[in-house]
Amino acid sequence: MNKKPEIQFRSPEKIKAYQESRLAEELLYLQNHSRFYQHLFQAYHIDIQQIKTREDLQQIPVTTKTDLQLHNEDFIKQKELKIGDTVIIQKAGDVIPEIVEVKKDKRTGEEIEFEMPKKCPVCGAEAVREE
Repeated sequence: MNKKPEIQFRSPEKIKAYQESRLAEELLYLQNHSRFYQHLFQAYHIDIQQIKTREDLQQIPVTTKTDLQLHNEDFIKQKELKIGDTVIIQKAGDVIPEIVEVKKDKRTGEEIEFEMPKKCPVCGAEAVREE
């Protein structure tokens, strides 16, 4: 997150302009880097160029922690993550850190490819991925 402590001393109009500029940057980042949001924007026919104000954000459906958890497999494949990898993380929100980089040069050959479970570890039912 790009923190600007001097923002509090700007006029309300400049603060709003700054917020809207940051909003556009964040939406573009999501469009270019998050398969989850790419699918969400496409499914709801959201054109991020039309979201210019905080009020316009109402076009985007609320995303829950469960929504994000359902797309872990895509994230793992996109980042080419393996069990045992060394990664660089940064704070990305209140709880969940963001993996910025996988240090592939630190791999020893003992890393393991991640596979989503085929069965529920609690009840043994077949695991099914819903789109």
